[in-house]
Amino acid sequence: QAYHLIRDAGGYESLVGNWSAADAIPFLLADFAQGLEYFALEDGFQALPCRIASAFEERGDRIVTGHTLARIDRDSAADRPSLRLTFHRNEANGPGSRGAVADRDTVEVTARHVVLALPRRAIEMLHPDSVLFRSPRVVSDIGMVLAQPAFKIFACYARPWWRTTRGIVAGRTVTDLPVRQCYYWVTGAEHHGDVPWVTGAPQPAGSRGASSALMASYNDGTSVEFWKGLVRNTERYAPRAEVCPPGVGIPLATPGTIAPAALVNELQRQLRELHGLSSVDDPRTADLIAPYFAVCRDWTEDPFGGGWHFWKIGVDSQRIRRRMQRPYPDLPLYICGEAWCAQQGWVEGALESADEMLERHLLRADRREQAIRV
Repeated sequence: QAYHLIRDAGGYESLVGNWSAADAIPFLLADFAQGLEYFALEDGFQALPCRIASAFEERGDRIVTGHTLARIDRDSAADRPSLRLTFHRNEANGPGSRGAVADRDTVEVTARHVVLALPRRAIEMLHPDSVLFRSPRVVSDIGMVLAQPAFKIFACYARPWWRTTRGIVAGRTVTDLPVRQCYYWVTGAEHHGDVPWVTGAPQPAGSRGASSALMASYNDGTSVEFWKGLVRNTERYAPRAEVCPPGVGIPLATPGTIAPAALVNELQRQLRELHGLSSVDDPRTADLIAPYFAVCRDWTEDPFGGGWHFWKIGVDSQRIRRRMQRPYPDLPLYICGEAWCAQQGWVEGALESADEMLERHLLRADRREQAIRV
């Protein structure tokens, strides 16, 4: 009974799942202690990778996107250890496609150093003859983390109904319904960011009024299967004209992320139950307003495999994550990211993993080369 109470009330099913206790205990004590404060970036979380990319480009370096890594081989023709990378252009079969491509859609690049900031599933999707898989030990190390199923649904409303019906301003609500967790965000009247609106030019300040975004569902574990069934519905959600706030354009969405109509209907039903509105007699507050925009993401899909990762039971995580940073001493190949860090599930862990890998390997090697030149 105590176990099920923690599982239902904690919001995360995976936290009480089967993973390494040596990593789970400090994780839970540090990240879910009482009195913790959570902060948000003023310009949205996308501002972080954009700022990192800008700093990279300001150094004169170049960023190329729209390609999928397919294979890694040793470049035997080079005079020093190098790797040959084979990419597929994503445009061949649509965004993110991994299907068969023509020769003209294949790009080969030779690199002195290769850093794979990839999760387990994305690495496993590389060609099986890639040089990365030549050692059984490395293949075994890749399998020492387990991807955790996760699913998110975001919905935009013309006004923050959770305030007018229940007086909720911020924070989260937890339930044992498949919706599991609901997070309340700021409204348009409180914050105006640069959003790519379909209507073109940015809307004048104040025109967005009280339009609000809600992370309507953040769920993991078995709840993901519930929502995956609704995602298979091909009819996408199309809001009625009257639910769209005046002067507000519909944000651009990645193709395929707009939520199905059946999913939105079920989401609304569960949100009504979660907030106790199904038993309210007053018709002005008994029903939720319909969203004017809704998107969802199943993080179990390729190439992610899951929303985050946990170390398996009995794994010496510190030893394996250090081995993963450079799997082969004779190859300039490095691996980092959230899946291979000490703070799995957090962006901080991914950044710390990258920083540690750079400091222990690439920067140290760069200093050695400079010393040799001197």
